[in-house]
Amino acid sequence: MDKKKLWGEQKTSILQFIRSIAYHRNVVKVKNDVKIDSCFWNATSTAHLLVATLEWSKVFGSDQSEKTHWKNTVNKEQEAAFNEVAIAAAGSKEEWTKSWKKMNSFRCQFVAHTDIASDLKSVPSFDIPLKIAVSYLKWMHDLAKDQNVRFSRNHDPELFYDNVTSESMPVITDGLLATDQYSEHS
Repeated sequence: MDKKKLWGEQKTSILQFIRSIAYHRNVVKVKNDVKIDSCFWNATSTAHLLVATLEWSKVFGSDQSEKTHWKNTVNKEQEAAFNEVAIAAAGSKEEWTKSWKKMNSFRCQFVAHTDIASDLKSVPSFDIPLKIAVSYLKWMHDLAKDQNVRFSRNHDPELFYDNVTSESMPVITDGLLATDQYSEHS
């Protein structure tokens, strides 16, 4: 697969990851704010969390076992450069490693497989994975530009999460409020 196509697939996964995290967080926030407990909205929130985990894993999961893994698009020098970007985004190498392990465990033990013996106690925080994804998207755009690769549509990685969050909030709020009168069998 050529680099432009591979970067395009990575960008698609990262943008879907960002969207899904924003949607998940908005559903949780509105449900808590308006005190609505709905099987449908709980399942919707969970589905966005699961999709976010899978999309993140396509680019940052187990090293190179996924064709769209970030290490498959770079040479050793670029790999070292992005590792520095990721460490800066995470705050430290230890935080990046800890966050990666939690995300990978969540994916392997809960999202993609059911590990009955797992000691997984909670959903990981997606804050560091979100920072890493945004940093990678920005870094990838700069790298692609240096190699004269152009994408059809550029998103400002710094603003994308905030834009999706603010644009989806009224839709989610209206949807939750409009469905409050419906009861479901659990």
